[in-house]
Amino acid sequence: MGKGTPRRTTGGWTPVEVARAAVAGTGGGDGGWGFAADALRCTVRPPGHRVRARGRRIHVRVGAGRDSARAAQVLAGVARIAAADPCAFTVTADCGEITLHPDDDAHYIRLVQALHGAAERLSGLGPDPGPGPEVELTPGPVLIGPRHRRADPGRGYVLTATVRHGPAGSVHLGRSTATGADVVVKQALGRSAREALRHEAELLRRLDGSGLTPRPLELVRQADRLLLVQERIPGRPLGAWVAARLTRDGAPDVPWEAARPMAAALVDLVERLHAHDLVLRGLTPENVMVRPDGGLRLVNLRPAAATGSVVRCAGTPGYLPPEDRRPRRGLRSARPGDLPAGSCLAQPTGDLFALGGLFFLLATGHDPLLPDGPGPRPAEDRLARWLALAARTGRTARRLAPAVLGLRRSDPGERMGLGEVRRLLCDGTPRPSSAAPPPAHHPAAPDRIPRDGSHAARHPHPTRAATP
Repeated sequence: MGKGTPRRTTGGWTPVEVARAAVAGTGGGDGGWGFAADALRCTVRPPGHRVRARGRRIHVRVGAGRDSARAAQVLAGVARIAAADPCAFTVTADCGEITLHPDDDAHYIRLVQALHGAAERLSGLGPDPGPGPEVELTPGPVLIGPRHRRADPGRGYVLTATVRHGPAGSVHLGRSTATGADVVVKQALGRSAREALRHEAELLRRLDGSGLTPRPLELVRQADRLLLVQERIPGRPLGAWVAARLTRDGAPDVPWEAARPMAAALVDLVERLHAHDLVLRGLTPENVMVRPDGGLRLVNLRPAAATGSVVRCAGTPGYLPPEDRRPRRGLRSARPGDLPAGSCLAQPTGDLFALGGLFFLLATGHDPLLPDGPGPRPAEDRLARWLALAARTGRTARRLAPAVLGLRRSDPGERMGLGEVRRLLCDGTPRPSSAAPPPAHHPAAPDRIPRDGSHAARHPHPTRAATP
């Protein structure tokens, strides 16, 4: 067999033969369609087709292990859809994947809706459990609801961009084909990731209507992946919000006129979540969305847990409390040794520590990440020294320093409560026991505030964004 010769399947047919027959079967012969094949793929083009340099594609994966007859059935069904609404497509030589090349967005939506409508006839094509062929979840394809909604092919979501992608899943932006509303689609791959996403979906349902989180729309099982569709919150993450408000006049902080209402809103956000007997365990600048009206929403509930529950120790450096980094120390439990290795208890005091980190960000423009120093100085002293340097020129640093130091105490039992933090924001006068004493002078302390790790450096041109 030559290099350019199309391979025949075990059923004795080639993809180009099946595609040609399917196109001819829609009426009028092949109507000027172009067919080309080699040892790798078959390419089918409608009359007058122009190759687009860029554009959305629809990937239909037949799946490994398909028998020859069923693979031919899927290919024929997809080819008929492409012929009815003329669209170029390619097929791999083993018929394992079919890729359609729509002309524009409207064409793209029509094709995916047609594929969904033909799901039963194409032996399982669609986002349902099982080994059937599926539309690949990449920017562009439409996510369709569960099997009982197949009668409504207009119900779906067009993915428009990818926010994050990794081995355990991804986060996408999209919009509803029925309403045009913007959505976020979170995808989980693998058992543990699926369980975590189900947990997040359950918490979103529990908090629906509270004004704390996005509204959950759908939870869909698609082959070996789980998909959570939720409302997209307009605005930008807190980290980008801070970066956009850092000035270039020498002050290291967000102006107090903006920082004070933001700090108060963060206190309210944490207090309201704790009222639901939940601990966030993920209070970071990227997980808090700032709406255009200044309101706040929590956009990642995957780490959240019921107060007092045993959880896996994990978190973001700078916002992870020390008791979670030392899971077998400092736990207020009768039998802490009974906890599995790498586990800790979900406690509201952990969120207080992270809240102090967000206040530090407002006061300095930096995450509270302290590099290793030359000596054994306590982290609290080094943090206080940094705040003292920022307070020389920053009003926000001066006003928030007592709250930051009170919230960032190493001992969870000594951390400042939310009521005291709120009072500090109002009058700025800490009670004698509410904040750490001024740090002693340390010759090795830095004489300037580092800039390379700031949110200003990492977000030089903040843009509107959305995050799972």
